[in-house]
Amino acid sequence: MTINKIITILLKVALFIFIFIIVWNIVFSILWLDKSSIYDFYQEKRNSVDVVYVGSSSVYSSFNTLQAYKEYGLTTGVLASDVQPLGATKFMLEEARKYQNPSIYILDINLYGQNVDEIAYINIRKATDALKNSSTRKDCIDYLLKYTTISKDEYINYYLSFLTYHNSWKDIDINNFKSRMIKGHYLSELTISISPQEHKEWNNEYIEIPQENIEMINDLIAYIKEKKLNVLFVSAPKILNNEEAGKLNTIISLLEDNGFNVINTNNDNFLNLDYQNDFYNSSHVNAYGARKFTNFLCKYLYENYNIGANNKYDKSWEKAYDIYIDKFNQLTSK
Repeated sequence: MTINKIITILLKVALFIFIFIIVWNIVFSILWLDKSSIYDFYQEKRNSVDVVYVGSSSVYSSFNTLQAYKEYGLTTGVLASDVQPLGATKFMLEEARKYQNPSIYILDINLYGQNVDEIAYINIRKATDALKNSSTRKDCIDYLLKYTTISKDEYINYYLSFLTYHNSWKDIDINNFKSRMIKGHYLSELTISISPQEHKEWNNEYIEIPQENIEMINDLIAYIKEKKLNVLFVSAPKILNNEEAGKLNTIISLLEDNGFNVINTNNDNFLNLDYQNDFYNSSHVNAYGARKFTNFLCKYLYENYNIGANNKYDKSWEKAYDIYIDKFNQLTSK
């Protein structure tokens, strides 16, 4: 076999692999369209958002990005996923910095006290599968897996997602093509439902958090200071038991000792939440509670950081807002 034939064969193989990766990425984005607000983040124009909000499901359920835009002129990019592991935060910031240069980064701290070994593997997947393939995604997977007991033989399934999801085409239906997110905000029949909650007195004790969590938080702090990022830490409304509240107190103390501003909306009802009507479960406010939280946070950003309230007009956001209002009216009319 001549050298030219060998080169031709190699080029054909390389072209096949290249086309396969492109086609799979398109299919995979469809399969995961309704799984993460991170998909919406990548749709924003570069350097176009005022705020980047990182964290778990309490981010896309409690912060109404459409309301923030329409009423306060704030555009927001959301990098959130279900039960997002604490260790992913640093890498979400790194990913955000590739595409956006916001005035402030808001970091959700509601799960910072959860034991590392309590994070389900599926939640590692939900965070990392949604990221574009890059060294940042690889580093994030490396970082998270080293804290797990998963066999190294299975690591490859996290780096090459199609090895796990190659049979997902069997489960495709029309709902796969309908995003549950609108500009990173979650609106569905669930989020307009009502689940009465009991407002508990805040536990002011300090409860120890796992050493692994402290290591991750200190690692995150070092990254933020190294990159000189403007960061605000926030605990969105949630019904916390005494242990969770005590751990949150410890986390807040650690962050404040390092010079960061922290907002805990759970130790006092300054949002004027109606605990009988403003939650859809114990961990999330519903669409009505989200309006109150969004109002508070937007006002706080304007008053303390001079961000927002500028009557901004953006065609994509105006269109998204119209879609949101239409969907909200349809859901509430039921």
